[in-house]
Amino acid sequence: MVDLVRRSQDLRDAVDRLVRDVEKLHLSTMGGQSHLMSASPSPLSTDEIAAAAKQLWEQEGKPEGKSHEHWFRAEALVHQRQIASAAGNTATPNPPSAVGLS
Repeated sequence: MVDLVRRSQDLRDAVDRLVRDVEKLHLSTMGGQSHLMSASPSPLSTDEIAAAAKQLWEQEGKPEGKSHEHWFRAEALVHQRQIASAAGNTATPNPPSAVGLS
């Protein structure tokens, strides 16, 4: 459980660093003016996380005892989607299993 919490926080930190790097790049190419991340992302929706966790659970054959793993992977996926949406990217991020979270 502690490992999952740590992995979830590490992923959030990596996404935050990536967003900052993209913002810096965007600022440097737009002469210092950017709207890319002008507002902070809204809090993660527990309904969205729960729906994503259920989908992961179902995709894996509904295993028992992995609810925390599914929740944290879903939380990372929803966070990724939120960042992509704020950046104007409408493409769906890779599922957690495709980015090494399974």
